Amino acid sequence: VPDVEPLSQLFTVVATLDNTGQQLTPGESITGIVPVNLRAPHYHFPTDALIRTPLGDHVFGIADDGTAKRIPVSVAFEREGLAYVPVEGANIQSGERLVIEGNERLLPGQSLIIREQTGTAGSVDEGP
Repeated sequence: VPDVEPLSQLFTVVATLDNTGQQLTPGESITGIVPVNLRAPHYHFPTDALIRTPLGDHVFGIADDGTAKRIPVSVAFEREGLAYVPVEGANIQSGERLVIEGNERLLPGQSLIIREQTGTAGSVDEGP
């Protein structure tokens, strides 16, 4: 995109959107994420597992001893309730067990009561 505002990295786009569901109103602002790189494999997990703080994004994984471990992540994008993290340089591994519920007040090293959910967190996907 040639005309990006250098400080905010924002640019204006004029688009026509289908609004058959009447979810948008005229003049409303929306935010869009536009991928600008080549396709690459990404781990994905529910956005409910993601914790955003001023120090950065992280998730809590389940250590071998059943305690919580803090895992920093760098989210590339989010789509349909899933957060996507590039496989290259990621701190999580495929099949990593992540805490999805009750993680807001969790501390590293805290004991967990584990209830398994169907599906595997940290699956690999090719992304958009």
